[in-house]
Amino acid sequence: MTAEELATMRPAREALPPDVFAALPSRSGQPEATPHQELVTLRLDSEVVEAFRATGPGWETRINSILALAIRPLARNLDVRRRSSSGRSDKRVN
Repeated sequence: MTAEELATMRPAREALPPDVFAALPSRSGQPEATPHQELVTLRLDSEVVEAFRATGPGWETRINSILALAIRPLARNLDVRRRSSSGRSDKRVN
């Protein structure tokens, strides 16, 4: 589109009939993070970031997936330790 065409454009709310505009999705862009996600800042080695970025869009999500897989054994061990310290059985039921 040219700059002139962009300048003549109107918001969808004004250009479309009300029933058509109402049928459009109300949100755009990236979906909101699920409530159990937390925004953090951390330092990673440059080569790690470059390798993940090279995989294309969604590279941050792939980092999260790999970290989630990596903590599974750790989380199981922590769960057993918590149960032991609280006086509950050390045995886990899967």
